[in-house]
Amino acid sequence: MWQQCLALLFLACFLTSCGHKPVQGVPGPPGTWVKLKDCRLAPSASNDGDSFHVIHDGQKFIFRLYFADAPETDESVQDRVKEQCRYFGVTREQLRKAGLEAKNQTTELLRKPFIVTTRSQDAMGRSQRFYAVVSIGNDDLAETLVARGLARAKGTLANLPDGEPAKERMKRLKKLEAEAKENGAGIWSQSKKVEKPGWWQRVRSWFLR
Repeated sequence: MWQQCLALLFLACFLTSCGHKPVQGVPGPPGTWVKLKDCRLAPSASNDGDSFHVIHDGQKFIFRLYFADAPETDESVQDRVKEQCRYFGVTREQLRKAGLEAKNQTTELLRKPFIVTTRSQDAMGRSQRFYAVVSIGNDDLAETLVARGLARAKGTLANLPDGEPAKERMKRLKKLEAEAKENGAGIWSQSKKVEKPGWWQRVRSWFLR
């Protein structure tokens, strides 16, 4: 008799593990989009422009933005630092300063409650992280950082729950990045890849303001 009870208990545990309920420590069922409202930024030394700790409903998660990649502040990731320096056309010190500015901007933007939309896709890293889209009112955090020259349109993509294809979202972000680069916003103001305006262009721009 006890063998049957044990078998039934094992079967119940197995069926529960195969269900669609989120595991403790995971923001939702993997692969299923969920919207986490009234999220709060949790202070952490490891927070940066595109990855940060968040508290929702008493639980703490680490989220990493889809579609955007902010300058690194962690110089221990040598390969990424070198690649970003080449991409932005800046020195290591300029990259670090831009990364700190991106971190400060994200901290400031997330002072008020915000919404995280995620499907619990593993973002890897030293700690468990999940990719997400972060909204502050009507503004998208990834788009804001890219438009301010504090991130590039790059990273993991996702077809969004509102029906927008990943390619369309990335196309819009690429346009924002091109505009930020043209205007010399954020890190692009230090970039060797951006042609600095001559004195005549500066005078002309002053008169056309």
